Amino acid sequence: MRIIGMAIWLLCISNNSFAQRDSSFITEIKGYVGYIDSLIRIKPNFIVESIDEGPIYSTMTVDGSGYVDSIHSSGGFEIYSDKNRKGDTLYRINYNDNLLMYRVEKYYYRANQLVCATLVLEDWKNGPKTVYKREEYYQNQNGSILRTTKIVTDLLDDKYRWRVDFSLSEEGLEYLKQFFDKTL
Repeated sequence: MRIIGMAIWLLCISNNSFAQRDSSFITEIKGYVGYIDSLIRIKPNFIVESIDEGPIYSTMTVDGSGYVDSIHSSGGFEIYSDKNRKGDTLYRINYNDNLLMYRVEKYYYRANQLVCATLVLEDWKNGPKTVYKREEYYQNQNGSILRTTKIVTDLLDDKYRWRVDFSLSEEGLEYLKQFFDKTL
């Protein structure tokens, strides 16, 4: 009985020491992301939200190896930009589209530097089901990834991988560049 108790105790200690823990930097960024999201929900007068939207048309044909075969689809997109009233500080970009599946990208900025990005792809055919989720944390203005977490379910068919196979940091930095181009 003592041996079993000792084995369980050692197992608990080893699992605790190998579990992925957030660094203080990531914990701070998660707190900041939660703070920005809560501010945007209550809509204080010092945050301004602008919305861009439009249609998406896609025609895709891939070779006969079984991946994508002649998809003609259309959908729409929305981009929500949350910034300060003066227009010189960007807090969050939220991109949504419904091309084949529902995709949500969120980019968070602190002091006009990309600090976090998330991507969620959901299948809404039979009720919302998350088929892919990724979050990334960045430690400098170049978009150097500090940590990435991915969840890929068996519901993500190969023919939809193109919806998630892109660089979140490059997209987030491009949105930041566009924001600065508009403010100049």
